Amino acid sequence: MMFLRSNSGLSNFHAFFDVDYLIYSEGGNPSKEPAEGDDETWSIDSIFWRSVFRRFLPGVKIKIKSLGSKECVRPYAEKIAANLIENSIAVFDRDYDSYRGEIIEHPHVLYTHGYSWENDACRSGFLISVLGAAHPAGKITEKSVREIESRFEEFLSEINRIVYVDLLCGLVKIKGVDRNNFWALIDTSNPVVYRVKREKFRNLIVDIKARRTEPLRYFGGERVAPESDCYGKMVAMFCYHIFCEYYKGITGCKNVPRHFVDKMMAEAMQSADFDGVPHLKEHYETMMAHI
Repeated sequence: MMFLRSNSGLSNFHAFFDVDYLIYSEGGNPSKEPAEGDDETWSIDSIFWRSVFRRFLPGVKIKIKSLGSKECVRPYAEKIAANLIENSIAVFDRDYDSYRGEIIEHPHVLYTHGYSWENDACRSGFLISVLGAAHPAGKITEKSVREIESRFEEFLSEINRIVYVDLLCGLVKIKGVDRNNFWALIDTSNPVVYRVKREKFRNLIVDIKARRTEPLRYFGGERVAPESDCYGKMVAMFCYHIFCEYYKGITGCKNVPRHFVDKMMAEAMQSADFDGVPHLKEHYETMMAHI
């Protein structure tokens, strides 16, 4: 579509879809051939951000275009930040951008609070709400609530050092936790308590030390928090395992696809109780108020 090449075309693109804003998002695989008669690219990111907008800015009509990687979204964000295009919003996973001072400051360039959408959506309280909606009583037992909360807390505490080491690597943009094999660091032999595989973690640190060009240090003033700063797919995988365990107990269903659980957790942002995570609610309320 040729008009996409001009700033004027981008500014008017929203009118083709009768919406207030075109939202450019990460996620999906734009190179994949769409279904017949469909020009949309499906992504969990789009589901997450749609849920966020419906929750915190319900009166605004949006269309989300998933463009793939962050680097594919960045040119749109830069045009928005330079006030070259209007009626457009770019949304990103934060990753380690805030720690590196790489956040694009503009009311129409939005970031997740945590490292990625998974960090914001895959919370114990949200999972409890999702499981409760599937339960015939409309809620899970208090015993199950306490178990899930405790298991999340213990897992996040267990991976704390992994998160810190990965952040140190992220600050200087060298490889930390392997994004394609991150779960290999976790010992799931005890289904109740997941532990870090100490030997694999030590090997990771040895490998990092061999590749670094200088000592890795953190001088930031922000507290590094595993629930917000871990590689998001790690907490999402943990959430998936817990979901499957309790969902099986509720429904008898043994095999639940991963994308099904991701979708449910992303959609939970629209209706979940934020009382347990007021900082998360404040983050999205503040961003949306500036649009």
